[in-house]
Amino acid sequence: MTIGIIDMGSNSIRLSVYRCTGRSFSLLFGDKQMAALAGCIEGGDLTEQGVERACGALTRLLQLTRLLGVVQVQVFATASLRQIRNRTQVLTAIEQACGVRPQVLSGKEEALCSLAGAMHATGARAGLVCDIGGGSTELVGFADGRPLDAVSLPLGSLSLSRRYVPGLLPTAAAVKQMRQYITEQLCLLDWPVPPGGVLCGIGGTVRACGQLYAQMGGGDLAGYFPASWADELCALLASGDEKLQRQVFSLVPERILTLVPGAVLLGQIAAHFGCRQVQVSTGGVREGYLLRHVLADPAAEN
Repeated sequence: MTIGIIDMGSNSIRLSVYRCTGRSFSLLFGDKQMAALAGCIEGGDLTEQGVERACGALTRLLQLTRLLGVVQVQVFATASLRQIRNRTQVLTAIEQACGVRPQVLSGKEEALCSLAGAMHATGARAGLVCDIGGGSTELVGFADGRPLDAVSLPLGSLSLSRRYVPGLLPTAAAVKQMRQYITEQLCLLDWPVPPGGVLCGIGGTVRACGQLYAQMGGGDLAGYFPASWADELCALLASGDEKLQRQVFSLVPERILTLVPGAVLLGQIAAHFGCRQVQVSTGGVREGYLLRHVLADPAAEN
């Protein structure tokens, strides 16, 4: 059976289509529509333009699932709709325009889906999962395959960019401000999560950092890169070296607005929890949602 999962995020709306047999699955196809919904929030409400963007992107992806003959489609939203005041009105508008009403995940449930997806992809049984999105970041400490604690922080690569970066790239002063703000938010956490170990990273920021590390002289460490690379990359891009900036963004052009804020966030999280290495997970919240909400995998329900 083919199952489509559509994830309505703050920056992009993504479709993943899986072939499922029992509780096993494999990815058949993926696509995304850039919507940047986080940029359409005014006074805590998603604007009419934001609703139009969401409906347009979702309609195109739903049409694609029909063309592909997908048997079942599930749609969920994360911080993009969770953090807005007019959520009920927006959900109703989406349902009327697209014929589906997205399930809005709580921050904790999003974090647990991220954990399930990461454990399925990496086989990791202990450590820290970090899922950096456009509007929020989910953290899950886990041991023996079970979560110790899960939290969703209102910090994301796109929301940080909107707050601290008036242009395309942040200045060194803006990077310093972001670090201070992120550290303040992390210090508010009271977690039973032991320091050290590997940080299992999910999301476009982590994938981009891993890709750049592999292609800019670091070499491929089988999906790992030093956590210090996030800070090194920020320093390089904030240095004003235009040749270097062009090289980086020719490799990840879609990340021009969010790479540095996302990398700052990744570096501060790694430093706060004493993680020296980052493992890039190929599985994340969509795979975890499939396991927890569609296939009902008992191992993902812990």
